[in-house]
Amino acid sequence: MQTRDEIKNRFQTEEEKLAWQLFIEQPLGVAIEEFFQSDLVRGLVFTDGTIGTFTHPHDSSLKQNRTFLYHIIANGTGDWCVPVGGMGKLTEELVAQCKKNRVEILNHAEVTKIEPNEGQATVKFQHNNQESYVSGRYVLVNLAPKKLSQLLSGYNPPNDPKDEGSFIKINMVLRKLPRLKADYDPVEAFTGTFHVNEGYQNIIDSYKMACEGVIPEHPPGEFYCHSLTDDSILSPSLRAEGYQTLTLFGLEMPYSLFVKDNETEKQKVLERYLNGVNQYLLDPIEDCIARDENGQLCVDVATPVDVEREVGIPTGHVFHQSLSWPFVESEEERGIWGVEIGFDNIFLCGSGAKRGGCVSGIPGHNAAMKIIGG
Repeated sequence: MQTRDEIKNRFQTEEEKLAWQLFIEQPLGVAIEEFFQSDLVRGLVFTDGTIGTFTHPHDSSLKQNRTFLYHIIANGTGDWCVPVGGMGKLTEELVAQCKKNRVEILNHAEVTKIEPNEGQATVKFQHNNQESYVSGRYVLVNLAPKKLSQLLSGYNPPNDPKDEGSFIKINMVLRKLPRLKADYDPVEAFTGTFHVNEGYQNIIDSYKMACEGVIPEHPPGEFYCHSLTDDSILSPSLRAEGYQTLTLFGLEMPYSLFVKDNETEKQKVLERYLNGVNQYLLDPIEDCIARDENGQLCVDVATPVDVEREVGIPTGHVFHQSLSWPFVESEEERGIWGVEIGFDNIFLCGSGAKRGGCVSGIPGHNAAMKIIGG
């Protein structure tokens, strides 16, 4: 990784220097409010700064800036690609490559301790109610730094008590796409991102309500219809009948809102999001959602509390912790890969690494390069 000054010195023209000032040195809200007048456009721009991060446009920590940069520089173009066949297909291919290279995969094994040991590292774990261990020259860890600190003695990452997961994820199976009140084809409307209540002021108001421990009255969020992008994620019979998948990712939904009564608050949030999208629909979304064999709506809602319980990520933070800048601050760190944690052979390969971020693949690449190239 390069230092802040090294990267800053590459910004030479007046426009480039202004870009550095706007995105690196001052809160993102300053640029948004200077260059855009429309509340709607301001909100659409700011969504990239708050997805998965509990923040506001003028947050002095600038974590909204780091989140924004992470989203807009995807692939160097801002384009985010999806794997054909869905994440299940991607996982199957990864497993196939692992087996091809004689990698042993052990499911349902819970790591209890990681110990460095004279040029090697030992991972202790429980499997089938039995204690066991495995040792190797290197250990790559895809855990949130806070979680890793509980397993690795001597590792003390920075701990920000205000840094918490913030999102709501609602997955639905639809019998059909709902018709819109406006004169637009539903396929056209849902092929891209369908924004709901994501005006700039409403995002700010929702953040303030969440800070007070209250579920936002008009929660901001956005819908994605992945099956319109890649219908192979549905079975041939469901495709023939016109079924679709629909996912909502909600903003300003911090862990602290759900920790006391997750199920009650979850239901309240679901109702508000369905009401939010219904304001644009001719067909109420509830009438379009498929039902299972028990007559229940095919809807799954996940909060940060659910993610913490099911996956073990502290506060359900989708980035494991606040994203870092794509550079290091000190000359002493210059040249690191961003995966180092103070041990010679134990490295982070997950989202919490420097220059991390979920689904980017960057931390995994950098951990491999650290081992290969040192």
